[in-house]
Amino acid sequence: MSAEALLACNVNLTLLFEACVDHMDHEQSTSEKMRQLHAMQILACLFRALFAKKRLSYFNIIHLLTRLDKADAVFGALIQRIQRLLLQPSTRSWALVLTLVIVSGNDHVNQSNLNGYFMHHSIVSTLMEIIRDLQANPMQQQDAMMIWSLLSNYNKYEIRNEYLDQLHTCKDTHVLETMMNILQDMLNMMQKKYETLKDDEETVPKAMVTFMTRWFSPTHTLPPDIDLPASLEDLPSSESAFLLILYELVCHNPHFIVILARASVSKSSPAEPTLVGSILSFSTYLFQHNRNPRSFLYTRLILLVLLRLSEEDTFLNSMRNETAIMQIRLCRQRPPPLPRIKNPRLFFVIVLDSLLLYIKHNMRKKLDMSTYKVSFSVMHRVLCYLRKHKMRLEYHWMLLWPVLTSMLHFIVAHLEELREREDFGPFLSLFICIINLYITHGETFIADTKSYDTLFYEIIRATDDFNALSQSVNRGSPTKNRGDSNGRSNAVSYSDFGNIRLICNHFNPALEEWQTSHHVKSLTPNQVMNIINENYATLDLAPMDKLESFSIYNEVPAEMGFFRQVLRTVVNDYSKTIVPRLQ
Repeated sequence: MSAEALLACNVNLTLLFEACVDHMDHEQSTSEKMRQLHAMQILACLFRALFAKKRLSYFNIIHLLTRLDKADAVFGALIQRIQRLLLQPSTRSWALVLTLVIVSGNDHVNQSNLNGYFMHHSIVSTLMEIIRDLQANPMQQQDAMMIWSLLSNYNKYEIRNEYLDQLHTCKDTHVLETMMNILQDMLNMMQKKYETLKDDEETVPKAMVTFMTRWFSPTHTLPPDIDLPASLEDLPSSESAFLLILYELVCHNPHFIVILARASVSKSSPAEPTLVGSILSFSTYLFQHNRNPRSFLYTRLILLVLLRLSEEDTFLNSMRNETAIMQIRLCRQRPPPLPRIKNPRLFFVIVLDSLLLYIKHNMRKKLDMSTYKVSFSVMHRVLCYLRKHKMRLEYHWMLLWPVLTSMLHFIVAHLEELREREDFGPFLSLFICIINLYITHGETFIADTKSYDTLFYEIIRATDDFNALSQSVNRGSPTKNRGDSNGRSNAVSYSDFGNIRLICNHFNPALEEWQTSHHVKSLTPNQVMNIINENYATLDLAPMDKLESFSIYNEVPAEMGFFRQVLRTVVNDYSKTIVPRLQ
């Protein structure tokens, strides 16, 4: 029926709605209990059908279901009865489905007047009881988590939200550990769906055997082409909706951080799965296959999770523990893949690999600079922590340097378009800051001199790009004067390239002189490295201030618009799990 036709038959809908609410009251017999289930099923279908009418406002929906003067009393009674049925194992599943349908609305959670009733009649303690209940099945616990997640995000910037307060202050270890285990299972499930695209753990001989077997099999099934958008349109899968509550817990609940860190150091072996390992492993698959609007949102969201983890000294101090080393699978589905490393490694090393993959595989003409800035912020925090604690990492730094200079070359090649965008200032400032951190303080966290020398080699190779960028800055700042929510200055000055110019001006003449004296037309990489070694002692770099300064991440106001987008995407994704239960 059209929205107009529905409004004309509101009497029947009101009678149906109020009858269902009445039947959800205390049951007296088996038949009454069956009526309770039927009432919730009808209401779930009714609400979902009404929300699907784009021309029906929430005011219209309330008018259709009950008279406006009775709305507060009827909807208050409905929520109280839902809460009572949530606590009964026999009615819990349908009570959860009905609650999810009402809370989700037409995907505009913040615009739903109905969610205001959940604010006045809080069910958060009931949701925690379901998560805590050992007899509850996993789907019920997942539904309870998702309802908590959605309601905690209802107008959270405009009103005091008890669901959000409880999520941020929850100290119930059993509830938090249960949610941590569910989140870990969700991440592992999502990763397996990426793994079906291509077995990136196969050796070359095994891959050839697999390919030939598929080719000559009677069904002739070939693996999906990971370069085709159609292969990735459903990825990441709908379970990604749980990344929102993961973010809230990591970002705002200090007790959850303690439990997260404790689980990472108390495992029996490096190969034992942990939530931290699952976050890092899944992120590498997401970053390599970031090809649609949904994946853009979830990529940024998981980078914000990594950003908050990289700012938590309690967590990072635990990650230095030898028992915190992890042996996890990183995505190797796109060339050139990272080396296959079987040895357990520290969190800091693995997060650098994850960032390397993001930077390498997401350079596109319409560069997502705001998300790149988050990835640079994560790297910046990690480097600051390593320098502060004088931790020297055994890491394949020589694979990271070309990725950074490729980013530089991309910036220079698209400078005219990028400089007009408002977020270019913070993006460029942080990028140059990271390069200066490697140059100025690299000896404190880079374990071997060869890797440090290779950094200078890559800088020398990128001399033209650095000169072009610094000259552009010198002619007039390419940035717009806007504030940076993460506390760094937007202004990129010519002096920020000072040490880079010193390196180029120091080594390039030495290289030219060697070429001339040895009558060599072009130098090999080994010859360049030898000349760098011979002339390094006479290089005098200038000290640089404020390279390690940053403000702790703050969601408000910079990310408010982003999280409204995330909330709508989360609702749409989780709704896909509700539809089959209504059929």
